[in-house]
Amino acid sequence: MKVLGVIPARWGAKRFPGKALAPILGKPMILWVLEGALKAERLDDVIVATDSDVIHKTVSDAGYKAAMTSEGHPSGTDRIWEVARNHDCTHVLNIQGDEPLLKGRTVDQLISVLDKKPEMKMATMITSLDANDAGDPNRVKVVVDDQEKAIYFSRCPIPYSFSNMPHNEYMLHIGLYLYEKRFLKAFIEHGQSRLEKLEKLEQLRALSMGVSIDVVHTSDRMMGVDAPEDIPLVESFLKES
Repeated sequence: MKVLGVIPARWGAKRFPGKALAPILGKPMILWVLEGALKAERLDDVIVATDSDVIHKTVSDAGYKAAMTSEGHPSGTDRIWEVARNHDCTHVLNIQGDEPLLKGRTVDQLISVLDKKPEMKMATMITSLDANDAGDPNRVKVVVDDQEKAIYFSRCPIPYSFSNMPHNEYMLHIGLYLYEKRFLKAFIEHGQSRLEKLEKLEQLRALSMGVSIDVVHTSDRMMGVDAPEDIPLVESFLKES
């Protein structure tokens, strides 16, 4: 088994252009993500896939691997496939470039799902979400069945409480996707699904294809950066760690 980690990083993010290079405690965010991923023991290699010369130079100058990719990809997963398709690996880990709190142990925890489920096609991570944050559309929620498989992902607060009583069932989706390489090829060839386009969530493509997504719970603190105002909170978490 060989697992290739790929971090998609495009320059023109609509909500936060240039997000990958946003300084966090004086260091570009993409380097926080890279350095966290590289501490994992179960990744055979890590590469940044980008459409930006500036991001490519930043990563390369820091001594890490980067690959230039097409500007026309409809999703980050399409971008990682351009890099992964020619690599000798059995699995591909899509590491979102806006997860600066990422730790190597978190990556290893996800990859360890293969020890129990070597036939798995796709897996991802979740953690608890405070009810006060459930209404934020940038915090993607997930509902899980009794077999630890995802039922649905949404930007809406799910599950809905019919009685309007507060509950602690909200689970936050974390931006790590582990794919069997053969399935990733089928995923790309399928093209975007209806629900994926509606919610702007790539993982809904797999569910639309009828493929199960295994979920792994983590207690590690995680917080994706969706807007500039998220950075001070991330910096405070990093100072505490």
